[in-house]
Amino acid sequence: METLISPIPPLTACLFIIAILGIAYLCWRARSLHFLLRRFWLLVHGNKDIPDPQIQAFAQEQTSLYAFRLFSGTQVQSLAQAHQLIAWSEKQQVPMAIISACGDCFDLENHKVLTEKMPGTLYRAALGLWGCALIVCIGVSIFVAIAKPGLATLKATDRWIVLHEDSVERVFAFPFLTPSLDRGACQKQNPAHLQVTGFTPVEIQTICELFETKEWREYVAKTKKEQRKLFLMLALISAACIGIYIPGINKHYHARELHKKLTQTKEREIEHTTT
Repeated sequence: METLISPIPPLTACLFIIAILGIAYLCWRARSLHFLLRRFWLLVHGNKDIPDPQIQAFAQEQTSLYAFRLFSGTQVQSLAQAHQLIAWSEKQQVPMAIISACGDCFDLENHKVLTEKMPGTLYRAALGLWGCALIVCIGVSIFVAIAKPGLATLKATDRWIVLHEDSVERVFAFPFLTPSLDRGACQKQNPAHLQVTGFTPVEIQTICELFETKEWREYVAKTKKEQRKLFLMLALISAACIGIYIPGINKHYHARELHKKLTQTKEREIEHTTT
């Protein structure tokens, strides 16, 4: 079989995938397939210039335009607009990266921040609360998946409990103060230790009977495995929800900061002219 089939080395496959993703990123950032088309032209025709000088000038202009888009991250529509933006950024001492970070909140033609596209205080407060809730959800999910898998409820009393192979503890018990109900305590029938666990006599009897069943350990192991996957998946979903809002938060933050800077610069210019 090895003499007829040669498997692709993992490193080669990874490099190929990275190259494809890199090309896709360049096209996405420039918002054009111009680079691929130009490379295809060079592959077919070599370094020969385009015969028609007008078309050649157009191709060079497009190359310069999309190169500026690629390097600056701004979606200017023409070279003239790119030259004006460069001159404005140098005059205002605003890095091109800041302009790019503002996204559609910055008017590339009139060189100003579009304040009407920035969210208000109420929206930012709601977004902040939503972000805090997602962060708490991530923390709780990871904690439960790692430290306390095996959540369940006792049908008799609807009490939340944490299952272990040889013990059961209450979910809302005081850490390090309230002991768990273990198999040994059930076998010794120690009333003092059983009462300290915080379970009622009915719950103690039910749990001790469960310890003696043959399916107990298998049930606990299966429950823990399923819940680890569930809570880790919940943490990943919550993290993905946060990731969705990060670009928008970054855009609005830089737009607000740039608007403040431009406003302060304009106020200083007015003060300087009046004095």
